[in-house]
Amino acid sequence: MNPMRKKIVQKAYKKLDRDGNGWVDINDIRGVYNATKHPDVLSGKKTEDQILQEFLETFETAHAMRNNDAPNYVVTKEEFEEYYNNISASIDDDAYFELMINNAWKLTEESRQGQGTKGWSGDNTTAAQRKQQFNQGSNIFGRPAAKAPEKEAGVAQNATEA
Repeated sequence: MNPMRKKIVQKAYKKLDRDGNGWVDINDIRGVYNATKHPDVLSGKKTEDQILQEFLETFETAHAMRNNDAPNYVVTKEEFEEYYNNISASIDDDAYFELMINNAWKLTEESRQGQGTKGWSGDNTTAAQRKQQFNQGSNIFGRPAAKAPEKEAGVAQNATEA
């Protein structure tokens, strides 16, 4: 990850590490991630602690597999950065990566109030509005649809391939 991406990932980690001890455990997560409304908790299949442990395990998996370790439900800064380094590799645009992290971890005032940018377009267009734009000749990026090619010079209009 480049320095800009590392900085935003470190900001997210700092938010998770509520007690500032240098690692994130289930007690830190309880203050940031609410699992009480998770479908498996509501149905009685899992406890809130089990959901929180699964959440922590998400960040440990790649690191644990590479080092042949079992998850311990404590996420180090290194594990968190490795997780986002893997995600970062598939995102070309720095601004989009920053948007994703800000929205996921509610790092900006707008995202904390539920008013953060909803997606890459930055226009908060709803799916229904995008569908309408698409049906009116715009593509998913809100750009005009490609025009049909005009008559090609030197080719008869009724010409067919041999």
